[in-house]
Amino acid sequence: MASVTVWLQIILVAGIAGAIGQGARAVVGLKKLNDVTGSPGATPSDVFNPSRLWVSLLIGFIAGVLSALILHPVSADMNSQSIIAFAAAGYAGTDFIEGLMGQLLPGAAPPTNAAAPPQQVGAPGAPAAPPPTGAMTAVAQNTASSVVSALSVLGAQSGVYNAKYGVWFASLVSGGFFSSNPDDLSVPRSIRTNNPGALNISPWQESRRGFVAITPPDSAGNRTTIYRTPEHGVASWYYLLSDRYGFGTAGSFTVTQLAVRYAGVNSSDDPAVRAYLTGWAHASGGLLDPDTVIALADDNSMLNLAKGMFGHEAGKASPLQDEQIFYGVRAERTGTLPT
Repeated sequence: MASVTVWLQIILVAGIAGAIGQGARAVVGLKKLNDVTGSPGATPSDVFNPSRLWVSLLIGFIAGVLSALILHPVSADMNSQSIIAFAAAGYAGTDFIEGLMGQLLPGAAPPTNAAAPPQQVGAPGAPAAPPPTGAMTAVAQNTASSVVSALSVLGAQSGVYNAKYGVWFASLVSGGFFSSNPDDLSVPRSIRTNNPGALNISPWQESRRGFVAITPPDSAGNRTTIYRTPEHGVASWYYLLSDRYGFGTAGSFTVTQLAVRYAGVNSSDDPAVRAYLTGWAHASGGLLDPDTVIALADDNSMLNLAKGMFGHEAGKASPLQDEQIFYGVRAERTGTLPT
């Protein structure tokens, strides 16, 4: 369990970041409001109310704290992306809190003023400013929706907290499969570790997003990497092919070429290679044969390969949805994999 001191540090940083995010929104609102009411007779008190500003900052602080309590595992290091997420929650402010309540409270009604333009802070009695346009509107909408979506995925509904590992295990795809107990020996190793490719630990994996821990060695001495979500495991599998094996995100190879690399041998006649070829063909339902060409830039090609390799490692059909495989592949390919 995390200490009270650690929790207080996380809450304080998240609250301050949220207040800063809401402060940025207030500055934009005040600037627009000043432009609207900038008549010669206007005074500062006509366009600025300190009490409303303080309330706005408090809302941002609370939104930042709420995002931290759900989004940020206490065992994870605070990083720039965490701070940005807290500030984004603060920027969204009441929109974020209302969205969060709608996610957490079953049957909660949507806000009655959801379609109304947001009120600007600091200017009671002044003419209403037009809603933000252009880039700022996109930022407001995207930050609110992305943070609320992340909250839903990373613990509010679909995630399960594992106290031993100190993380939320989840799926990055709504309704997707995931394992929250890497120690359940009744479940195939590649499935219970959210590591569908059953990648054994190597130094590069320890710095991967989503890395949690390593399993104890099996009877053969293999220690398998544990990931927080299956999508992180899929992304690491794609990285193995594109980067570690050097095929590149636009490269291609035959199934036999991959089997030789995977087995770590020099001949396609090696028994280990033949075992992979047979296993992958069977698990893919005949979609993969030794001469099948796999293109790393083609989603369907990667889906067929994933089903063959993941099914072979699990000894049965992979429980992952197609969209989970697509998510991991695309996020790794585009550099958008979340922490």
